[in-house]
Amino acid sequence: SENAQERAATALWALVDANPNAHDTIAMAGDPAALVDLLISGIPRGKDYALWSLSLSICEDNQKVVADAGGVQPLIDQLEDSRASSQEQAAAALAKLAHNNGDMQAAITSQGGVAPIIKLLGIINQQEQVLVSAASALANLAVEPAARDEIVAAGGIHPLVLLLKGQMRSAKNSSATALARLSKDHEATQAAIAEAGAIVPLVSLLDGSEGPEAQEEAAGALFALAEHERNRLAITESDGIAPLVSLLACDNPKARGHAEGALVRLSMEVANRTLIILKLVDMVNSEADGQERAIAGQEQAAAALANLARESEDNRNSIVGADGIPPLLALLDSQNSKAKENAVSAITALCRNSLPNQAAIAKVGGI
Repeated sequence: SENAQERAATALWALVDANPNAHDTIAMAGDPAALVDLLISGIPRGKDYALWSLSLSICEDNQKVVADAGGVQPLIDQLEDSRASSQEQAAAALAKLAHNNGDMQAAITSQGGVAPIIKLLGIINQQEQVLVSAASALANLAVEPAARDEIVAAGGIHPLVLLLKGQMRSAKNSSATALARLSKDHEATQAAIAEAGAIVPLVSLLDGSEGPEAQEEAAGALFALAEHERNRLAITESDGIAPLVSLLACDNPKARGHAEGALVRLSMEVANRTLIILKLVDMVNSEADGQERAIAGQEQAAAALANLARESEDNRNSIVGADGIPPLLALLDSQNSKAKENAVSAITALCRNSLPNQAAIAKVGGI
C-alpha cells in the first residue's frame, strides 16, 4: 500500500540521514531491478529514494540489470526534474551506467539522453555537483562514435569549454576529460573544440594549480587535440610547450604519458621541434642533485629525445644542433638505471646511419 511505502521511505531516509559515512553501503543494499520499478511506479518519496540509491549503486556488475529492467529512460526523464538534487543524481546514474560500456552508451544516446544532459550545463547558477555529474556523463558517453556526434551536434562543446574557463575545480576535471575523449581520432571535432577556445584554458591547467587530476586530464586533451595541424600551432602560440616539458618530471605516469605524446605530435611542426628539443636537452642537462623530481625529469626527457631521434633525421640533427650529445652521455653516470637506459637509447638512435654523429659522440669521449 502507499501507506507502507511511505513508512518504508521514511525509515530509509532516516537511515541515510543518520549514517552519512555509510551511504554507499545503504545504496548497494537495494536490488537494482526493484529500484528501477520503484523509480517508474513508486510514490514520490520512493522514487526519490530509488534515484538516490541508483546514483550511488550502479556499477559494472549491475549495469545490464538496470538496463534490462528498463532503467535508462526513467533516468533520462529525471534529468528534466526542476530540483538540482534529482538532476545531479540522474546525471550521476547515467554516467555510471555509461562507464566503459558501449551498449549502455548506445542505449542512452538512442533514447535521447544526450540533449537533456547538455541542457543541465546551460542552466544559470547551476550547482557545481550537477555540472560535474553532467560533464562526467558526457565524458563517459563520448567514447562511443554516435554519442560523440550527438554531443557535438547538440552543442555540447561550448558549455564544456565554459566549464574549463570557470572557477569550479572538479567541473574542470570532468570537462577536460570529456573534451579529450571527444577529440580522440576525430579531426573535425578537434578543430571545433579548438575554435571554441579550449586550448588556452587547457594549457593553464598544466601547471597543477587546479590539482593533479585537472593537470592529467588537460594533458590528455592537448595530446588528443595535437593530432590536428592547426591545433599544434595553437598550442605553441598558447605557450603550451614549456609546461608540457615540465610535466615530464611529475610523479603521475598518466600525465607524463599524455605530455610526451603531445610533445611528439607537436614536434611534427618544424618550429615546434626545435623549441621542444632545446627544452628537453635543458632538462637532461639540469643538475638533479639527488632530487627525485629532477631525476624523473631527466629520465623522461631522455626517453622523449630517444623517441624523437628514432622518428626522423631532422629530429636527430636538431638534437645534435642543440648540443644534446654531452648531457645524454653524462646521464650514463646517473644513479637512475631507467635514465641510463633512455640515454643509451637516444644515443643509439643518434648514431643510426650517421657517420658525423658517430664521430661527434666519439670526439667528446662517449665510447
